[in-house]
This record gives sequence, structure tokens and C-alpha cells, in this order.
Amino acid sequence: MRDGTALGKEAKAFIARGDLVPDSVMVGLIASELKKLGDAPWLLDGFPRTQPQAEALQAETPVNVVVNLDVPFDTIIDRIKDRWIHPGSGRVYNLIFNPPKVAGKVSLTRVIKQFTGTLSLTSRDSPSPIYNIANTAPVLDYYRSKGILQDFHGTESKKIWPHVENFLKTIV
Repeated sequence: MRDGTALGKEAKAFIARGDLVPDSVMVGLIASELKKLGDAPWLLDGFPRTQPQAEALQAETPVNVVVNLDVPFDTIIDRIKDRWIHPGSGRVYNLIFNPPKVAGKVSLTRVIKQFTGTLSLTSRDSPSPIYNIANTAPVLDYYRSKGILQDFHGTESKKIWPHVENFLKTIV
């Protein structure tokens, strides 16, 4: 949209009406940006979300590896519902996994800036969107059938990440 491309203008028209951007436009936008990268590795997070998007992306710009972080549903909900953010600094806390030192407050001092203030729960952190995760099962099955899906199971980033990192080092 920023560059004024035909696809960007088309997406902007849907957004201006408050409509979802159709798969064909989204895939076109993403594929055109990925093609600009040439042979450089790239990572998508949160796209594709449906099997038709995955199939269209594969036809436009083939995906060669898909990483699936298989985390129990209850763990995801707990992480989201207990996540708080300090709007001034963007610092993220989790009341269970990474609580602030003083409940409801943040005090973060850096060389250049000092942030103090109250934490808030953001609308994007509502657990309700996560219930759509069942819609991604066909996407995972699609990539699994292509032989390019790698699953990683766990409940904590610090335990899953070393396995993901080691795997990525073997392919990049």
C-alpha cells in the first residue's frame, strides 16, 4: 500500500471498507515481497492461516520448511490471559512466567530513557482469537503431506527454542 502498487491499492480498498483482504490479494502481496528477497532465507509468522492460502503461496513462492511450535492449548491461553504490557516502553510481562517486581507496575531504567508507569492488558491479548487455531490444522496437514513440516513440542520457549535453533542451523 505504501509503495502504491496495484495489489497494495486493491488491499487498501478492502481495508478502507472494513473488509478482510481476500486470499488472492494477500498471497500476491506476500509473494511479491518474498520474490524481492531472491535466495535470502525468510520467515513468515502467522501466514498462511488457511489451506487455500498455503496452496496459493506454494504455487507462487514455494515454502521449503515449516516449523510448528506445538504447545498445549491450555498453556497458550494461560500465557495470553496473564500477559500485560507497559505502553510507554513496550515491555511485556506475564504474571506467571515473567512477573513485574511490583504488581501492576513497571520500572525499567536504561542508559537513555527511564520508563515508569502502570501495566495494561491490551485487546490483542484477549484469549478469544486463539480459539481459531483449529482452522490451522489443515495447513499443518498440507505441509506435513509435502514433507516439509517439522514439529516441536513443549510448554516453555526456553526449552523449545534450543531444538528449533539447532534445526534451523542445519538448513540455513
